[in-house]
Amino acid sequence: MSHTQVISDVDESVSMGITRDSDVRRLLVITYHFPRYGAVGGQRCAVLSKYLARLGREVHVITASPASPEDGTPGVHRHFRRRRRTLDDLYKAASGRFRRTSNAHRQHAPEIPRRPRFSPLLGPVAALRRILGSSTYLPDQGRGWVGRATGAARALLRDRKFDVVITSGPPHSAHFAGLLATLGRDAEFWIDMRDPWSTMHEMHKPEDRVIRAERFFLRRLERLVFPRAARVLVNTREFESALSADEPELDVVWFPNGIDLEQLPARDLSAVEKCSISYVGTLYANRNLSSVLAAMRALGRDRPNAAAMLRLNVAGPLDAPNRDRMNRDIAAAGLASQVSIHGVLPRAEALELLSRSHLALVLAQDQPM
Repeated sequence: MSHTQVISDVDESVSMGITRDSDVRRLLVITYHFPRYGAVGGQRCAVLSKYLARLGREVHVITASPASPEDGTPGVHRHFRRRRRTLDDLYKAASGRFRRTSNAHRQHAPEIPRRPRFSPLLGPVAALRRILGSSTYLPDQGRGWVGRATGAARALLRDRKFDVVITSGPPHSAHFAGLLATLGRDAEFWIDMRDPWSTMHEMHKPEDRVIRAERFFLRRLERLVFPRAARVLVNTREFESALSADEPELDVVWFPNGIDLEQLPARDLSAVEKCSISYVGTLYANRNLSSVLAAMRALGRDRPNAAAMLRLNVAGPLDAPNRDRMNRDIAAAGLASQVSIHGVLPRAEALELLSRSHLALVLAQDQPM
């Protein structure tokens, strides 16, 4: 039996066994990401769903993240809907094949020096390519999934009464599934924003006309969705203040992120590595370790004996600019023997790394809100 078939059978059997008692408080969560697969942002919905279920709520989650057969939280019912392929997927697949073919030919062909050619149409052509590219993936990676999530949500709302439908993003296109699903229904529609939407679009790239146009488009989508929501949850005070000032008629509530203590490994103090620092997370946009590496280098100059004890662990995805920058900083500081880059680790291993570290590091430089 295939993995997908197992998920479908579990989903169907769970749905058929749900009580129709009108006194049961029910919550429907629509989120693209959800453990065990998906981005770390899915942990927010997962942990809240777990503890609401323990309080006697019946929680249903519609997600694009499949589960393995052994996954499951009592009282939390997962409804997996696979994302369909989009034009952007087809384009990436075709361009990947083209690059592989071109590289193969280039390896066997003699190198021929080429003179640079002036092209007055390079600017407009590049802009046109970017605009066409944007049209295939905007508003976000949830494209290709929102329609299926909407259908699943409307089917559940026809079958039983829900008190609240809450959508979580990014990807923020999930909010359209909640909006469309609750049209003509009694269930309240709430929005959970783990990050700002239009204001943070492509924040790590230099702003140009194309990015401004994309942000304008996303802002129009915000204006379409926000007025339909009974409540908007945000995860920082700064975001709450900014959104409340921008949308004074919205019911904006600050609901911070947290930690599920049950998921943390027991901390054995005897296993803690003295003077060890660990960063576990993605390095992208303005997040970088340059200041930490500079501090380690300065300590090595002023107090070499103490600096020799320092160890820095880095775990998580690295985008290309940050990888190059960090490698240059490590080499310049002479810290190759004191910095360990672990790459992407399974969640349990990442938590274990933090557990045996002396200090855990969090980065968020120059990020709005």
